[in-house]
Amino acid sequence: MFLRKFPMDVQGSATFQACPIEIGSLGYYSDDVVYNWKDVELDAKMGNMLSQYKILDLFKSEHNFSDFRYPSRNISVLKVYFKLQRQQGYYVLQIYTPCTLLVVMSWVSFWINKEASPARVALGVLFLGIMTVLSMSTLGFGLRTDLPKVSHSTALDIYILSCFGFVFAAMVEYAVINYAAIVYIRKQVHDLKGLESNRAMEKMRMFTAGLMGARRDTLVVEDLALAEEEEDEPWYSCFMKKKAQKTSSMFYRMAVKAAKARRKLKMRDPARVVNRIDNVSKVIFPSLYILFNVIYWIAFLYWIPDEVDQILGLPEKK
Repeated sequence: MFLRKFPMDVQGSATFQACPIEIGSLGYYSDDVVYNWKDVELDAKMGNMLSQYKILDLFKSEHNFSDFRYPSRNISVLKVYFKLQRQQGYYVLQIYTPCTLLVVMSWVSFWINKEASPARVALGVLFLGIMTVLSMSTLGFGLRTDLPKVSHSTALDIYILSCFGFVFAAMVEYAVINYAAIVYIRKQVHDLKGLESNRAMEKMRMFTAGLMGARRDTLVVEDLALAEEEEDEPWYSCFMKKKAQKTSSMFYRMAVKAAKARRKLKMRDPARVVNRIDNVSKVIFPSLYILFNVIYWIAFLYWIPDEVDQILGLPEKK
């Protein structure tokens, strides 16, 4: 049987694989009886007689075979081939629909709060387990029992493995955002410690500037005026003012660095990063799954030719 497109395959029926249906006479030769096919169209009711297959067409032929007992005499024989298409309703209801629903339900994790890790993990593991059990039970114990053991993959195998991949990708997406959140939180804690140190130094600067009576706006003076004041003041007073100016300038630079660090932390907010990943996943995952389904169904229904026609060279229509 040809099962690469299963369950969208077209078969020649069991009689087609082993031998065609042959109609002939055992007692009369072609000199006495000649069998001919009557030109009758395939009845629509006959096309729906089978539960798993639909009869697409008949391929009829007429032959004369020589009798091995009397090689000079021929026997009139009729042959008929059946071209069958597998009914897909059972597989759509039992396999394709549950797999699609499981994939869609796995996207629920994108709308769960990012901080609710136990809920997301439990949900993902549940879907992953259900998908695994469904795949193994269906392929291993359900469908494969009635099919020949083939070494190649079928269309159904490709769909189930793809659905499994989409569910697994949802789990990977959670792992990515969880790892990103942990990394950024550690970085945030490290930067916050630096901010706290800078704030403490800034408070010390304000306290020192208040004691010395020298705020930064009063300390920035022209060199000439400062030199004139230094001539009239004691040496220790000039020394204290220069020290306060240097301290104030140092604290100002530290305050600028702290402001930049705060802005950088705001841009690196793990909540924003995680939300951005979730928002992208809400669009990417459904879009890719819809695109996969469109390509899958169009390819196996229309693009990929039937093996029965390729291998045996049968015409598509009678």
